[in-house]
Amino acid sequence: MPTKPSRARRWVRDGKAVGKWNDLGVYYVQLWEEPSGTATQAVVCGIDPGKSYSGVGVQSSQATLFRGHIVLPFQRIKERLGAAVIKNGKVIKNVLGRALQRRVRRGRRIDRNTVRLSSKTPVQEE
Repeated sequence: MPTKPSRARRWVRDGKAVGKWNDLGVYYVQLWEEPSGTATQAVVCGIDPGKSYSGVGVQSSQATLFRGHIVLPFQRIKERLGAAVIKNGKVIKNVLGRALQRRVRRGRRIDRNTVRLSSKTPVQEE
């Protein structure tokens, strides 16, 4: 649980804690003695899933601890795959996406286990 900076300085001065720095350069105190209380804070995480955007929130009974807005790649993936894209009321076909789909289909048709060239077949000696 968070504490005041003045209280953390007092703990370090009195020998109840030691001050340390983590890899990100954030200062924190590590307690050497048992804390006076072991109360925990009830926290709830909420997720609002969506097609293009998702929201994430962390809420305690007293305050909102975190709010996040996640942009999902649905529109970019749809454009890459060549679906009809509607922009400003106009239907735009994505030629690049159709070419990508064609390349993917070609890769599925190739049988990589068979030898295609006669020059690569081993020569049998008698």
